[in-house]
Order: sequence, then C-alpha cells, then structure tokens
Amino acid sequence: KTLHNEQRHAPDCTIITFPHSAKTMKLHIPIIHWSVVLVACCWQLSIVNACTPPLVVKGKKFFNSETGEYFPVKGINYYPRPNAGELGTGGSRDYFTEEMRPIWERDVEHFKALGVNAIRLYAVDPSQNHEAFMCALQEAGIYVMIGLAASCENCAITEDESPACYPAELKTRGQDIINTFSKYPNIMAFDAGNEINLVAPTQMPEWNAACQKQFIRDMRAYISGCGETVMRQIPVGLVTADVERSENALYYGCQTVPGDELETTQWYGTNTYVHCDGSATSIDQLTGYQNLLSDFGSYGLSYPVILTEFGCLNEGFPTLVGDDGMSYEAQRTWLQVEALLDPQYEVEFNGGFVFEFSTEKVYSESTSDWPFNTYGPGNYGVGYYEPVDCDDETIPCSYVRFPQFDLLAQKYAAANETTGRPTLDSYTPGAVSIPACPTNFPALDQFTWPSASVEDRVCWDDGGFQCPSCGGAPSGSSGGGSATASPAPAAATPSTAVPGTASSPKPSSTMDMNVPTSPSASLGNPTPSPASSTRATKGPTTPSLTSAPINLEDIPDSFLGTSGVCRLPRAVAVCSTLCILIGMCFY
Repeated sequence: KTLHNEQRHAPDCTIITFPHSAKTMKLHIPIIHWSVVLVACCWQLSIVNACTPPLVVKGKKFFNSETGEYFPVKGINYYPRPNAGELGTGGSRDYFTEEMRPIWERDVEHFKALGVNAIRLYAVDPSQNHEAFMCALQEAGIYVMIGLAASCENCAITEDESPACYPAELKTRGQDIINTFSKYPNIMAFDAGNEINLVAPTQMPEWNAACQKQFIRDMRAYISGCGETVMRQIPVGLVTADVERSENALYYGCQTVPGDELETTQWYGTNTYVHCDGSATSIDQLTGYQNLLSDFGSYGLSYPVILTEFGCLNEGFPTLVGDDGMSYEAQRTWLQVEALLDPQYEVEFNGGFVFEFSTEKVYSESTSDWPFNTYGPGNYGVGYYEPVDCDDETIPCSYVRFPQFDLLAQKYAAANETTGRPTLDSYTPGAVSIPACPTNFPALDQFTWPSASVEDRVCWDDGGFQCPSCGGAPSGSSGGGSATASPAPAAATPSTAVPGTASSPKPSSTMDMNVPTSPSASLGNPTPSPASSTRATKGPTTPSLTSAPINLEDIPDSFLGTSGVCRLPRAVAVCSTLCILIGMCFY
C-alpha cells in the first residue's frame, strides 16, 4: 500500500516503475509487488519471442540461431514506387527511411498478410535513419537482404574490364552499409552485386567477374577483421542473372588463389525466370525448374543457393476476379513456389524472393494500362497502387492486391510445416568441396586492386542493440555502441555522396539501380525495359547505437533503465532470479 506505482508507456511496452523513495522499503515489499514486476517482465519476454533472432548458415542452409529451425526463404522483392510525382519517376529513391514511414508502414501490413519471412532491398542510403523500418520488420518476424551496390557513380561494379571495373570508393560504401545495418538482428545477408554479368560483353562474364569476386573478398575480410565480439558475422554473397549459369556458379564458389577462403561467396543468388507455362498443374511439369535442380546439383556447392528473383509472366496464366470485382489477366498461380519449397528442391535451394511486391507504373503502363488488369510483360507486382495519380507526397497511395497475392499467400502458408525438415543440430552438411575454377576466368592475384590502398572504416560495436518493441532501447537513450578505434567519419566522402544528402528534406537521387528481371534486360541501360526496376543510394553515415546496463542489485529502480523501456536480453537473467525468489517465498 505504501508503493505508488507509475505506469509509463513506451512503444509496444507497458512499464511498471517504482519511485526512489521506495528504495529503503525494498526488503518489506509484499510479494504481490514482486509478482507485478515478474508479470511485466515475462509479458515482455513473450514479445521478444515474436521477434527475429539472427540467422546462421550451416552448409547449404540458413537456420534460426535461437530455435534451430531451418529457415526457407519465403520472400519478396520490395521497391514501393508510387504512380506519379517526383517519387514515382524512373529515378530511384530510398523508401525505407524515417521520412518515408507512411510508405513502408502501409506495406508492412501486407507483408504480414502475404506471409513472407524475408524481403530483398536492392540499395539503401547509409546516411539515412532506417531504424523504425528495420524494427517494424523485426517485430513482424521479417528478415532483410540488403544490397551493398547502387547505380550512383562509383557505387557498383562497372562494365569496364578487370580491375578497372571495381571503383575504390565502392569498398568504403560497402563498409558503411555493413557498419550501419549489422546491428539489426533481422539482417539475413548482404548482397555485393546484382546481375553484374549483364553489363559484361555478351558471352563474356569473365570480363568483370574478378571485380565482383574481389569486392566480396574485401567485404568478407572487413567483417571477419572486425571480429565476432564487435560485429555479427553476416554472410556476404551476390546475385547473378541466370545466363552462363554454370560458369558463374562455379567461379564465385572456387578459389582462384588456393587457400584463400575469403574470395568465395557465402551464399549465391540467381535471378531466374524459367517457368512460363501457365497451363502446368504439377511441379513435375516444370521442365525449367527440373533443369535448374539438375544443374545446381551437379556443381557441388557448399553454401546456400537462393532464387533471388523468380515469377515468370505469361499470357497463359488464368484470368481471375479480384476482391474489387474486376477481372485480372495472367495471374500467376505460383506452382514454382510449391516446387522451390518441396523437399527434393530444398536439397539444393534455400527458398527465394518473388519479383515483386508492387507493379511499377512507370515501367508497365506502355504495355498495360493502369490498373493493370490486362496482360503486360512488366506487370510483375502481386498488387498495385491507387489512385492512378498517387504520389505518396500530396496524394497518398493505397495498395490493392491482385488475385495472385492471395494465391501466393496460400502457397507460402502451405510451406510452414517443419516436420521432416532438418534442424541446426540434426543437419549434417556434405563434405565441403571447392569447385574447379572455369579456365577462362582470371585469378584475383593477377591484378593490382585500387581498393587495396583504401583505408578500412572503423568497426562499430553495436552495444547489444535491440529494437524497442523487442526489449531494447531506442536511439538517443543512455549508453550506445562504440568504435573499436577512432570514431567513424560522420560525413559522406565526395566519392560516395550523391544528390540528396542526409540534410535534404527528402532523398533526391535519381539514378538507375538497374535490376533486370530477364536475361535480355541490360544492367546500366538508362531507359530500362518494362521488365526492369531501378534502385539508388547515397553516402555513408555514423550509425546510432544504444544499450544500457542493468544493476541487478537494485531491481525495482534500474530494472527499467532511464528510458522507460525494458532491457533484454539482460532482463532474462532478472526474470530467472525473480522466479527463483518467488518460488522460494511461496515454498
């Protein structure tokens, strides 16, 4: 009765605190008050269980590091370009920042309905604040694959011959993104490049492949050099267009310099569009997928392979009626999802990302009028935005689901069964085999790399970061991450900065990130085909990281910390202690 409890509300967390005057009464607090603290503590633990523990790679598979369950990627590529206005032009934007909250916050609810467990982002601006976006996804149980490259100047592997195709500035950009995003537990992987084999001369993927391989090596060396105690060891891989399939798959898995483990990719992505028969009714009829399975089964790769874009379009897919009563042509039936997540395919593949979440009007309207209810070769979205002139600035967009949205959700839901799938403990990878390098591809030590003279960024300690809704402290509270040496630069270097800096009211870069969705699409084409998307980015940043310790000797006051947000995972130890004490008292 002497205690006057105060409820303080943080996002998704009801907090019970005690005034300082209660300190002297600690030993006289009735057991009911300790129970209140325990209930609040255990309720917060139930929130954490819904969040995303980091993933780990073992052999050819991703696993949940906490539960040990196999993690088949049931993902979608995300680029929410509106229909009109500056944000809807052919240029690219970072739609995932705090400024863009109304855009992504709207779409996260549809991610949940779709049942995806991962999304893929082609490029980001590391100078912007993405914390709310990443935390919203974490709370929804969604992981993120982040692209390190972009189409701004010196931000990606180029069409030049090795070694000129690897700009030295790209090394800094990659490290900035890794530093900024590695603190988030739901980052599943970093993507060092998207379809760079399409900018090489026809039938010559070896032209610039060494640059891509060296960039992977530099990023792996950086993460490894930071050390596990400072930076989570997030896997680095790449994405290729599904042309010259064998040569690309083998080259990025081989060691051109014997014994150099860092030059091999840690996962491999392929953008493949091999199922275009809308009349197929079983996975046994998917000849393209059967060939894909046979090919990758013959390579002997020892790391995860992901279909980073899939979902072929064809007029042969059925016409279906949507919730709005309108008929929509060529609605994909997602038989390829059924195949990809079938046990026989999971031997070689770790799931994939459907292309894509929303149809991009700027690329689709030339062949299919809005609202895209007639077939068009660029209608890759599982939904679209309305009204036709929405710009997400003065006119907000609303997302409308195509009938194929629900079909995809059903296929993903059907793949939730874990019975019979391996676990982290039970899975035994096959013997690690390093494939022989294709003879026409050069070794990395044949070149003098400009990136070798670029000083590494300082490694940032994430300080045990957790999103507020998952038990952590929001940015700006007491405590924080720290650098292992001198502070990292806060300003963008001239080589990586592009129009639209962190001080701009909205990102304003307008350059092509070029994400071709078919083998014939051209990366770097200033006027992409309707089957293409584009992405962009800007310069580096100093990440905002927080943490705050708990004084276990003063549970009523410091259990909560100065920001009024529950502290975890340290709170687990507190809860365990309280459970023991209460059990002893009742006993």
